[in-house]
Formats: sequence, structure tokens, C-alpha cells
Amino acid sequence: MAQAISETNFDELLRGERHAPGLRKAEHIAEQIPTDVYIGATGVSILASIGLYLTGHKQGAIFVGLWAPTIINLALLLRLVRPSER
Repeated sequence: MAQAISETNFDELLRGERHAPGLRKAEHIAEQIPTDVYIGATGVSILASIGLYLTGHKQGAIFVGLWAPTIINLALLLRLVRPSER
């Protein structure tokens, strides 16, 4: 049976007190990356996908094309979980 998260535990999760040390380091690194980098990486993945498709590598095009929404969602997640001061 799933255990309900109490309000205190939820606050600890939001503050990052219950994360593994490696996850805290990854979050810190990800916070330093400007939003423009995520947008640029999304554009590159779309262009690479189109290029792969036009050269006949349809499976590769689909794979690389799926990176775009993943990158955007990562950027959104980081901004929602840890909004910057900017």
C-alpha cells in the first residue's frame, strides 16, 4: 500500500533535504545552465532530426526528434522546481 506523504515530508522534498548528494550536485549544475542553452539544444535536435530524415535514416530521425520535447520538459521542470532569482 502506498504511503501518503505528510506535509512535513513534502516540505523536506521541496527544500531538497531528502535528495541524494549526487542529485543535489546535478541540480546545482543544471541550474547554472541558461535557458537559451536548452532552447538551442532543442533547435539543434529538431534540425538534426530533419537532416537524418532527409538522408534516409528514419529510425535515427525519430530517436533524435524525441530529444526536443525531453529537453524542453527538463528545462520546464528545473524552472518549476527551483525557480531562479532572475
